[in-house]
Amino acid sequence: KQCSEYVLAMSDWSHLDYKKHSSKKELTHENRKDTCMKIGYDLQTTLAVSDKTGEPIAPIVHNLKSSKKVYSTYSDTVIHKQTHLKELALRAKWIDKNLKSDKQIVHIVDREADSVAFMRELSSNKNLFLLRVKDNSKLYYPEEEIDINQKTLAEKLPLGIKVKEIKYRNKKTSIYVNECDVEVRRDATTMILSGEGKRKLQKTKGDTLKARFIVERLVDENNKVVAKWLLITNIIDKK
Repeated sequence: KQCSEYVLAMSDWSHLDYKKHSSKKELTHENRKDTCMKIGYDLQTTLAVSDKTGEPIAPIVHNLKSSKKVYSTYSDTVIHKQTHLKELALRAKWIDKNLKSDKQIVHIVDREADSVAFMRELSSNKNLFLLRVKDNSKLYYPEEEIDINQKTLAEKLPLGIKVKEIKYRNKKTSIYVNECDVEVRRDATTMILSGEGKRKLQKTKGDTLKARFIVERLVDENNKVVAKWLLITNIIDKK
């Protein structure tokens, strides 16, 4: 009842810090170049959100990754060494099959999901998605028949439609949205572990995905763009 046409299934990852809890035997230890060692757990969550109000409804799935295993509310066999996106693709497939709803489910993920392999896996499972993407990834732009990076394509698109006014950092701003049809044609890049533990990148060709590229901008009263989001979705029905 909280949703009009879609159930928005938002997924993200959070580090739970337990540096001082020496009694816990399954804490993960992760060395990071940009920060000190992270000690704790990896919380992986999918949250149902209303497409009418943007308000959270309820958690759909929780995973807690320790140093030894993944404790999950949806499966007892989540593979410990899977990447975030590989596990999330399987989770999305499970959610679409088991969440009893008469609404379509749209999986919303932040920029870590700007992965061709992930997009293709979701599409092959007939999952709908809306992903925040990076500036430098490339798309094919059919209108001009060119390959182009996402930042440059965003700059080609004018402000578009004014959606509404909001406050951003205590200042009045207007949301503008524009979009265009694109195709995802680039090779997927995956990390392969050799028997000696060495890592190498492997490129894999795949099917072309038809999608919509969306640019959302926040514009202040001086017509200055103060924030911008680049998005891609395989929801191509524009009714």
